[in-house]
Amino acid sequence: TVKDFIEKRWIRDHVETNLAAYTQSVYNSYTKKRIIPALGDIKLDKVTPEHILDFYANLREPGIREDGKTNEPLSPATILKYHHILSSMFSSAVEWQIIEHNPCDRVKAPKVPKKKPFSLDEQQTLDMIKALANESLKYRAITAIAIFTGMRRGEILGLNRKNLNLANRVIRINQNCSHTKGGSFIQLSTKTESSERLIPFPAEIVPLLQAHLDSLEEKKNKCG
Repeated sequence: TVKDFIEKRWIRDHVETNLAAYTQSVYNSYTKKRIIPALGDIKLDKVTPEHILDFYANLREPGIREDGKTNEPLSPATILKYHHILSSMFSSAVEWQIIEHNPCDRVKAPKVPKKKPFSLDEQQTLDMIKALANESLKYRAITAIAIFTGMRRGEILGLNRKNLNLANRVIRINQNCSHTKGGSFIQLSTKTESSERLIPFPAEIVPLLQAHLDSLEEKKNKCG
């Protein structure tokens, strides 16, 4: 059955072997929450495009969400994620000669409407900086780096002292920080070589970053 294949073969021999820890947690969550309840009892070689289409139709039904938005379906992006996971799962089964065909190959991937990129304008940025005035050094430093470098969230959270050169005002990006569904944090290297890069930042935020580093040092000393 689909359930047996996922739990006894695919998670062990593909997900846990080839994917990063955060991606593993996502795949485990998606398969347990919806894929196994919907398709788990079907024999793996009996799954048809019709089964897949019915599954996606169910994901588009109002009330399917579990985040309090009771009258809304899952977002197109989330449904596309389910498609990618199912397609990967059946591709593994074909590769391992358990089934002959991937039923997802005959189902068009759900379309995701393109969203216009959102960014703050100059006044909104100034307003946000003012609003942060009474917040902790940590959040002020994180926000300043985001504003003046455009770095990704995971890249900012993955920074350490070695990668932050205050003298030359440059940041070396070679890792990022992510978290699993359970809340544990994972330090990862960047996905591609092009993701490793040097990013300059202005002198105006050096005092803030130095104050944050000094604060961390003080806390570390207090902890022994």
